[in-house]
Amino acid sequence: MSYWTALDNLRAQLDGVSKDSSAGFKIRKVPEHLRTANVKAYEPQIIAIGPLNYHLAREKTHLAEMQRHKVLYLQNLLERSREYCGDLLSCCCERMGLLEERARCYAEPIEISGREFVEMLVLDACFIVELFRRFKLDLWDDDDNVFRTSWIRKKLGRDLLVADNQLPLFVLQEFYDITKMPEDEETNFKDLILGFFSKVLPVQLLKVSKIGPFLELDPKITHLLGFMYNYYWQWAPRFVPPPYDENWNFIISATNLKEAGVKFEKIEGDSLFSIDFDKDAGIMKIPALTIDDDTESFFRNISVYEQFFPFCDD
Repeated sequence: MSYWTALDNLRAQLDGVSKDSSAGFKIRKVPEHLRTANVKAYEPQIIAIGPLNYHLAREKTHLAEMQRHKVLYLQNLLERSREYCGDLLSCCCERMGLLEERARCYAEPIEISGREFVEMLVLDACFIVELFRRFKLDLWDDDDNVFRTSWIRKKLGRDLLVADNQLPLFVLQEFYDITKMPEDEETNFKDLILGFFSKVLPVQLLKVSKIGPFLELDPKITHLLGFMYNYYWQWAPRFVPPPYDENWNFIISATNLKEAGVKFEKIEGDSLFSIDFDKDAGIMKIPALTIDDDTESFFRNISVYEQFFPFCDD
C-alpha cells in the first residue's frame, strides 16, 4: 500500500507545480548564503516595496510609518488629477488588476490575496512614480518635509535598489502612463528614474545624462535595480582582458605602486572606470570613489543582480 500512497502523493505534488514556473523572468530573493554575509545590506531601512517585503511593512515600526506616506501620495495625486481625469482611482485599480497575473512574476510563491496584491501595486507604484515626479518637478508640500532632507532621499534611493524590494518595471511604467498630466509632457519615465538616482545613489558609476534613443525599456529588464544595472552596463567602458599568458601576475596594489614611484591624481571622469596612466609622468589618473554607509549595500545588490539574474551578460 505504501507504493500507491507515495504514487498518489507525488502526482498531487506534480499537479501543483505551475507549468510555466521557469518561463520568462522572475524576481528572486537574495540567496541565503549571500544574505547571511551581511543581512542588513539586503533589507530596506525606511520603505518596504513589493510582495517579498509586504509583511515587513506591518511587522517593523520604522517601515510602517512610510505606509502613511504612500496613502498621502495617492491622495495628492487624485486631487491633482481631478481637472484632467474623472475617477482616476478606479482606473488605476482596474489597470493594476489587469496586470496582476503578469505582475506575480516572483520565483517564490506570493501568499497575498488578489485584493491585497492589487492594493499593494497601486500604493507602491504610486509612491515610486510620484516620488520621481516630485524630485524632477520640485512638487513638494507640507507632508513632504521629511523628504527634503538629503539623507532621507539617499535612504530611499538605497532601498529602491535592494534586490528583494522591487516591483516589476512594467507596473511602474504602466502607472506612470495612466497618470500622466500636462507637466509630464517634457519628460518620460526613463528620464525620471535617472534624474532621481543620479542625485541620491551612494556611488555614481557614470555621469547620468539625459537618456536618449539608445536606451529603450528592454522587456528583459525586470525592475529598477535591473534598469540601473543595464544603464551602467550599456555606457560603461568594457574591460578587454589581454591574451592568455601563463606567466600572469596578481594586480599590483596602490601601496606597491606608490612605493615604486607612481603618483596618483584625482580626476573628474565621465565614469568611475575612467582610469588613465600617464607613462611619461608616471601618474595614475583615477576618479574618486566615495564610501558611505550605503556603498556596501549598493554594490552587494548590484552583484546579486549580475550573478543571479538569468538575462545578464556573462
